[in-house]
Amino acid sequence: MACTQIIDSYLINDDGQLAINGVGEGYGQAFANVNQHVLCAAKFLLLYTIAQNFSWVANLYACTGTPGSNGKPTGAALATSDTHDGSELALTKAWITHTFAAPYTLLGNTNYCIVVEITAYTSGNLAVRRDATTLAHAGNACYNVGAGWFASPTRDCLFEIDEEAIKIPVFQRQYRARRVE
Repeated sequence: MACTQIIDSYLINDDGQLAINGVGEGYGQAFANVNQHVLCAAKFLLLYTIAQNFSWVANLYACTGTPGSNGKPTGAALATSDTHDGSELALTKAWITHTFAAPYTLLGNTNYCIVVEITAYTSGNLAVRRDATTLAHAGNACYNVGAGWFASPTRDCLFEIDEEAIKIPVFQRQYRARRVE
């Protein structure tokens, strides 16, 4: 599966990070999805600090509140990516791709949250890069550091969500009928 079409992203002004370091802790972005898409991958700009003894996934949640002001995850995860291990990270930031083995259909005109979330933990910090200056994304960051999910309207998480490029076979293309007189 080639996840090459960007659904939504925020890739600018990397000026800080939030470190998460416990099972269930997470950080991500609330966003408004306008059109129907099939989510197959999510990318986050990540690194580790202190140690690498943890694993994590990307989770897609329904969003309560309004992206851009108070959007945050609610309910159980709608889709979960492959599991990643802290040993994949370095002390320098890198874009890490999270693949969803079972692609999830995002409904049009629906709000969602895409987050990274720790699933196993011994020690260390998973640091998720963010922007606290420009705030040009229409959504907002959201986080859970052990006391439930919160919205962070003065932050945007650096992220990208992708769908598979759909190729329509030639025999399925529709052509405009010519009028014969």
